[in-house]
Amino acid sequence: MTCSITDPNRPVSLVRSESGSFTVESSVVFPAVCLAVLALLFGAMIIHERALLYHSASAASERAAFRWDNSHRDPATGIAPTGSYDPLYWRLTDDRLLQSIFNLGGNAAEDAIVELPANGDRREDLAASKLLNGAGRVPGKYGGQASYRRQLLLKRVSVDLETFDIPAGAARLTGIAGISASAAAPVSDPVELIRTVDLARYYAGRFGVSTGGAEQRTKAGDILRRQAGKERGRE
Repeated sequence: MTCSITDPNRPVSLVRSESGSFTVESSVVFPAVCLAVLALLFGAMIIHERALLYHSASAASERAAFRWDNSHRDPATGIAPTGSYDPLYWRLTDDRLLQSIFNLGGNAAEDAIVELPANGDRREDLAASKLLNGAGRVPGKYGGQASYRRQLLLKRVSVDLETFDIPAGAARLTGIAGISASAAAPVSDPVELIRTVDLARYYAGRFGVSTGGAEQRTKAGDILRRQAGKERGRE
């Protein structure tokens, strides 16, 4: 007597039976595949948010650096109204030129720092006001700060932004609670470059660079500061 595989009377061993194997395998593999898909999705969202954050920081720093020579420039277009300029000697005082010349090797910390977003803040300090006007147009969901640093002829605007607007699921799955991005742009001012080079050549020939001329350089700096203060008072 032969027995067919499909014979219902044939005894079947539970150990060798493959009935329900697809269900078991699916229940094991599907959660892993689901987690992998979610990880890829949340990772793409984080990369996209980081790209937007860096773009905002880069645009803010470049915008502030481009309009640094005239605070009256439009923050978006960079066009300056006819006849609107900053004070005549703002580069000597507000832009820390004298401090850079007469305090060589001094503190290299930021000369001006403002918190972002601006939220309509106004500053009396010209450098801080330029940072707010130029770099303060970042989206409100981003926080951070904008800073201005000057070292003799090297001037730079830096913007550091961060955001915590990340879905809770993505934060738990990726372990990333916040995203940060930084960007910097150099300030180009040909007018100041020409004047500063001429001023440096004059002082180098007049006072020299030795320690013996330190007292004369200090006196000259005081005279320039007083003169600049008088000019600003008349304006």
